[in-house]
Amino acid sequence: MSLLCRHGQVLFLVNMTTPGECQHYAFSLIEELFKHLPSSYTIGILYNIVCTLDRSCTK
Repeated sequence: MSLLCRHGQVLFLVNMTTPGECQHYAFSLIEELFKHLPSSYTIGILYNIVCTLDRSCTK
């Protein structure tokens, strides 16, 4: 799984060790991104199961 900039350049990669779409991979990529950006930035995230990810974030 990877995190890309809007230009399609790879920023971070995660080696998926289990099959399927596990949410912890997405969370680890997002957490790593936030470590490298100022807190004043507004970030938009597109993810194919974002409704599930959003529900997990609010919990």
